Amino acid sequence: MIKNFKFIALVIFVLALGIFLGACEADSELASKKSNDSESIARQNREDKIDNTLNRGLEVGARIPEFELTKSDGAKVSDKTLEGNPAVLVFWSLYCSKCKKETPAVNKITAKFSRKGVEIVGINIGETREEIEKGIKSFGISYPVAADPNKKVMKKFGAIGTPTIVFVDKTGKVKYYGNKLPEDSERILDSLT
Repeated sequence: MIKNFKFIALVIFVLALGIFLGACEADSELASKKSNDSESIARQNREDKIDNTLNRGLEVGARIPEFELTKSDGAKVSDKTLEGNPAVLVFWSLYCSKCKKETPAVNKITAKFSRKGVEIVGINIGETREEIEKGIKSFGISYPVAADPNKKVMKKFGAIGTPTIVFVDKTGKVKYYGNKLPEDSERILDSLT
């Protein structure tokens, strides 16, 4: 009798865990913005904000907050250094499987758009130098990475998890905000260059 009870309890736990993890994935998908142009990006963000209470990030069209971080090569990256060039900011962490999954696509846009003046910067949140280096190697990151050890910049951007990806235009305004690259990221970046 006790063995049957334990087995039933285990089955219920596994089912509940599966439902919970599936719901997390669905929330993650809802938080991402998909669009065709700047106007539809804004429209999609407004719709997503209504549909997804977890979207606490910057609004499309909002100016990015003041910040300054140091990249792994020693160069500074800030709202001021980004002025005049479009940018892609990728908030990530070593223990984020979705961050690792997004890396090849971010590497691809880095290869194509850094030549066109787009600054792509990974912003690691809350991890040690050793963890950051491990993540760069493990993920195969080919773009510069800055450290946000106290998560201050992450909080300023309103990011509630990783990955959080922000496209910024030449004037420092948000053109895309989501937890994955938009399917039409190359077209959006072409429009920003």
